[in-house]
Amino acid sequence: MRLTANYEGFRHFWHGLTPKPGDSTLNPINRVKLQAMYSSKLAYFAYTMAMVGNYWLLLGPGGVTQAHKELLLTHRVATLCLVNAELANMQGLPSEELIGAVVVMAAADPDHFLKQADSNSRHSRFQSPLAKAQVLHIIGHEPLVSAHYLALWRLIRLKGAAWEDYHDFGLAEICELLCIIHASIAGEKPEFPAIDRSRHAFFSGHYDTGDAAKDLRLKLSMALPSEWLKSLLELSFLRSGPSMMDVIVLMKHISLALEHFHRGARDAPDFANIIQARTGIQHKLLSLPQDPEGMSPADMYLYKLCRFCLLIYSNMVLFPLPPSSGVGTQLAMALKALLIEESQTHVFARDTTELKLLLWAVVLGGISDGSDVDRSWFQDQYRRVASDIGIGSWQQLETQLTSFLWLDFVLNKEAVGFWAESRMRSAPGVLP
Repeated sequence: MRLTANYEGFRHFWHGLTPKPGDSTLNPINRVKLQAMYSSKLAYFAYTMAMVGNYWLLLGPGGVTQAHKELLLTHRVATLCLVNAELANMQGLPSEELIGAVVVMAAADPDHFLKQADSNSRHSRFQSPLAKAQVLHIIGHEPLVSAHYLALWRLIRLKGAAWEDYHDFGLAEICELLCIIHASIAGEKPEFPAIDRSRHAFFSGHYDTGDAAKDLRLKLSMALPSEWLKSLLELSFLRSGPSMMDVIVLMKHISLALEHFHRGARDAPDFANIIQARTGIQHKLLSLPQDPEGMSPADMYLYKLCRFCLLIYSNMVLFPLPPSSGVGTQLAMALKALLIEESQTHVFARDTTELKLLLWAVVLGGISDGSDVDRSWFQDQYRRVASDIGIGSWQQLETQLTSFLWLDFVLNKEAVGFWAESRMRSAPGVLP
């Protein structure tokens, strides 16, 4: 299990250290890599450090000796000195050996990795199968604090037009992932370009949702079960343009795929494909404009409300970063500020459909933030909206939540607790 969890984070350091790896690129001992080690002192120390670190991971913490630790430290110091020297004298584009060495230094820290992997306290509170995929719970703990992660990202950006050369080496995936983690925490659009996933099942064929807003009912009637079609149409009133609807449709698809995978359905996609799809979807979600032009105040409010809800949902289900990243609290606070602003400007029509959207929003905000003060605030809002709609029992609430984006086996536990606490806090007669 430990090797499986490590795979996504560590498989990349075998790639990209030489311009043309040739055959057996996943095997660190091959002719081209040995040639690189003969011709470059930097490649030699970086490769040796990577192999020592990989051996450490294979042994596990119980099999590591003091000699292993000293060898790894010696090669790490030597590699760091050589990297600094090459950076100081770099002219033009960075060399393959430099980028490869930085990849190794960014990934190969087995002592830190094993300690973090064994620490359950750093995982998301929400039990999504995707919480540990691509080691988000490790990398997302202190995102880009490591100078090596930041250096890797910047060096690859310096490659510019030559970036397509790295798609076959796996560096594109790890750099895109690091950029998305950084953007998710900073609440900004990813600077790193999205990997082309046009051939991926979730982005091609019957999953193609380019005109989802224009022909939503027909397209979804062919692609989704009737209950999911009905629930997604609840969101079709949003007049936010095709980009928002594209993301909503893709998030519905990936949520359905994740549910099928969790239940062991025969038609469930491979988990690796789910991981690839959710990373691409997260990039699209973060790329949505924060303040699109040409919207009325009411439409703008609905757009922002839905965008924050999608980000919160993704942080709990699709792209869960650990609580220490602060993403859940940041998004809940942004949602709270938006709801307070609406209470002062009254741009919300508050018809039945929009009240249901508001109910979904306050529950997402309430379970996203773990602080007692803000959780209580969301519970107060929930009681008001639930009273207006006529929601009392958990079954009634769950029915409304599942009409939007919702995944019961990930979110229900926290939502039931939120609902029960709201009932206990409510004054007599507030809820039916």
